[in-house]
Amino acid sequence: MANLITLLRMVLVLGFFIVEPFTFYFYALYIICGFSDMVDGYIARKTNTTSDFGAKLDTIADLEMVLVLLIILLPKIHLDTHYLIWMIIIIIIRLCSMIVVYTKYKQFGILHTYLNKVTGLLLFAFPLYYNTAYINIGGLLLCGFATLSALEELIIHFISDRFEPDRKSILFQ
Repeated sequence: MANLITLLRMVLVLGFFIVEPFTFYFYALYIICGFSDMVDGYIARKTNTTSDFGAKLDTIADLEMVLVLLIILLPKIHLDTHYLIWMIIIIIIRLCSMIVVYTKYKQFGILHTYLNKVTGLLLFAFPLYYNTAYINIGGLLLCGFATLSALEELIIHFISDRFEPDRKSILFQ
C-alpha cells in the first residue's frame, strides 16, 4: 500500500508540467504530493511493511519532485545571484555525496538525518511562502540548513564503514 502511494506521487508530480505555478491547482497538487510523502512512510511503519525498496522508491520520488519543481519554478521565480550560486554549491556537495555512496557502497542512497528532514520541510514550504515578505528569511534558512545537511551527509559517508540510511546525525547513530 505504501509503495502504491509513492508510485501515485511519482505520477502526480508530472502534473506540475500541466498546471500553472502559484495557482490554486498548483498548490492543491503540491499539498497532495507533500501529504502523500508523509503518509507513505507512516503507513509502511504502522503496517510493518517497510523495505529497502520502499525507502529507495521514496527517495527517488522525492528527487523527482525536487527536479520537476526546479524545472518549473526556476524560470518563474526571481532569485538573487547569490542564492543561485549557493544552490549550485549545495547541488555539488549533494552530487559528491552520491558519488561517495556509490563508490564506497555500490548503491544509491540518501540518509534520513534530522538535518535532511528539516531541509526537506523548508524546501517543501518554499512555494508556500515565496510570494510573501518572508522570502529572504526563508531563503536564508533553507540554504543554510541545506548546506549543513549536505555537508553533514558527506562527512558521514566519508567516516562510515557502511551505508546507514537511517542514521539521524553525525553526532550519534
